[in-house]
Amino acid sequence: MTLYKSALLSGLLIVGWAFSTSALAQSSWYVGGELGTGLAPGVTMDGVSNDRSSLCDEFINPLYASVPGCTDPTRGSGDGWKAAFSGATGAIGSVSLGYYVMPWMRLEIQATSWSASYDDAVPVGSATGVNLEKLNDEIFIARERLGTFNAIGGFLNVYVDRPIGSAGWAFYGGAGAGIADMRATYSSLWVRNRDPDKIATGSDQPNAEEIRNNLAGTLSDGSATLTSTAPAIQFMVGLDRHWTRHLRSGLVIRYVKYFELDSDELQWDPLRTHVPNLRRDGSEEVHGFMKTSDFAAFSVGLVFMRRL
Repeated sequence: MTLYKSALLSGLLIVGWAFSTSALAQSSWYVGGELGTGLAPGVTMDGVSNDRSSLCDEFINPLYASVPGCTDPTRGSGDGWKAAFSGATGAIGSVSLGYYVMPWMRLEIQATSWSASYDDAVPVGSATGVNLEKLNDEIFIARERLGTFNAIGGFLNVYVDRPIGSAGWAFYGGAGAGIADMRATYSSLWVRNRDPDKIATGSDQPNAEEIRNNLAGTLSDGSATLTSTAPAIQFMVGLDRHWTRHLRSGLVIRYVKYFELDSDELQWDPLRTHVPNLRRDGSEEVHGFMKTSDFAAFSVGLVFMRRL
């Protein structure tokens, strides 16, 4: 949030400088607002974790220390998975403060709120490393769920207005850049086959039967609110009607691109039906790291603007 606040402060200073150096009258100040609805495109989440192979889990394999690699300092190397979610509908709202630096150009600082409800649960579509072997052999359920996505952003925008005829209509286009505070609700469920004979993990180990029995039917269930602060850009086109010298309203079409959401807040508890650690002494806690650059929004909104 510090970066977010710094960006808003910088925007205020920039616009304030433009206001103070402009020779235009005070009526060039304006406030505005927007309410709208929109669509969010599909999202592919990339996941990795600092988990180890189940053979290296002391709760599953008490002889883990004799397995090569189970005590290496690096964990999760080469492992990963992907989950592709469908698009969603959402709602947007904004408030803004702006200034006409020229009769046809205005600068604006804007605070926006975008919320989309994905509510989509999908099977894991692809995986690498140990996760690929698990999906091919013994995983009965591997399902990821994306719930809601919320983004609160602060933008510095620039617009160019072009009057249409003499009836008070105006077309405009604009672009902006800023910072967004993003939050996404997420969950993950992985379940092993209940039949020990279907468990391939540890088949070459001296205690193979113990490993199969300990692993069969286990589940890893995690949920979290993934949070991240990242840059965002937006592009707008709109059509307004000037009702009076001070009041205008109309429609705006907006595209917002949110850059990378990167979070380490996913934790499976239970992890393979035990506490989210690999060691019985509580060490080697396991987390999931989720990342995507796919969050965006297309929206249509009703806007109003009033000169002060």
